[in-house]
Amino acid sequence: GPVVIILDDEETATLPLCRFIQIDGGFNTKYFKYSKSVLALLQEKPYPDAYILDWTLSGGETSRSLIEAIRRVDENCPIILLTGTIQARTENESDIAELVRIYNIDVLLKPFPASIIVEKLKSVLSQTSQIYSEGVDEY
Repeated sequence: GPVVIILDDEETATLPLCRFIQIDGGFNTKYFKYSKSVLALLQEKPYPDAYILDWTLSGGETSRSLIEAIRRVDENCPIILLTGTIQARTENESDIAELVRIYNIDVLLKPFPASIIVEKLKSVLSQTSQIYSEGVDEY
């Protein structure tokens, strides 16, 4: 199945989600705890089919720079941003809204049922494959 990268510094909460996405969604998930590990994947093709990124990472880092790096190499790849911080810290709201606008990402607020993310992945990946196939038909 499609390769989905999952970045979250909370391993105990994320690993069951990874398994659910694999089993229920048929996706090939790869879990990472640190953004620098995901950045390394962008050095060579093939790139992953989709990304699920937690907004708030350890050490006060956010996924902003990683989203920017992904978009430099892959303009259309689906990115789903997970956040529970919008309610907690309003300064993040404008940052996340800007990323949605500029980089065409999706946002899911935590907590959410795992089935929602599987359906979201299926939806965004089917839209992406339509974009690519429409582009091929033009040539």
